[in-house]
Amino acid sequence: MHFHRRRRSALHLPLALVGALAVWSAPREARANAETEEVWTELGVRIIPLRRLRVTLSNSARFTPIYGLRRVLPEVEVEYRVWGPLRLGAGYRYLWRRNARDEVEQGHMVYGEATAQWRFARKFDLEFRSRVQWRMTEENQRGWLYDDTRDMWRNRLQLEWNLPASLTASAFGEHWTRFDDGFAHNRFRVGGAMAIDVSNWRFQLFYQRDMPSDLDTPNVNMVGVNARVTLDLTR
Repeated sequence: MHFHRRRRSALHLPLALVGALAVWSAPREARANAETEEVWTELGVRIIPLRRLRVTLSNSARFTPIYGLRRVLPEVEVEYRVWGPLRLGAGYRYLWRRNARDEVEQGHMVYGEATAQWRFARKFDLEFRSRVQWRMTEENQRGWLYDDTRDMWRNRLQLEWNLPASLTASAFGEHWTRFDDGFAHNRFRVGGAMAIDVSNWRFQLFYQRDMPSDLDTPNVNMVGVNARVTLDLTR
């Protein structure tokens, strides 16, 4: 595999990939949807107790310009590197959210996933992740509670570009399939990010865009920041 050594902007390749994925993946109907915005923040810690094992604890808060704080999502994930580029993982996420009528809803999600990652030319990491998730949410409709299940199969392809000065640029595309009532296309998600590593910390600024299949559900533009510290106990 050969890569040209011409100088380019650090964001050229990831942003070009995001644009290509958006044009390729967005159905015409989805592009006609209404638009909405969200702001995401996340803080996490990654613990490496054994050489092939890592445990990640995180908490995410999501906001909208109209309603303010909408969701709080604490999560725990365990990953094990089976062989070479292949990792297997499982996780649990608790969901707390406030709907448009200011009613509180709660939910739970569990998932299992397989991830493969390859490095090219010592600069590029290509990662494919396939995740199956089961989610149950206690919906609240004017005080009337009922269970809403949304089971998804998610397949994501991500490219990372390792830059000088501990910088990383990335872009991804992801397809969601709903399988709790037969297999059906649910949405596309694309995004890009810039990250910097400082000591054991990684700080990231990102943009993501959800394009659902349901015309009654708006496209969602998400901007966010996250910070994660890694504690490597094997050193």
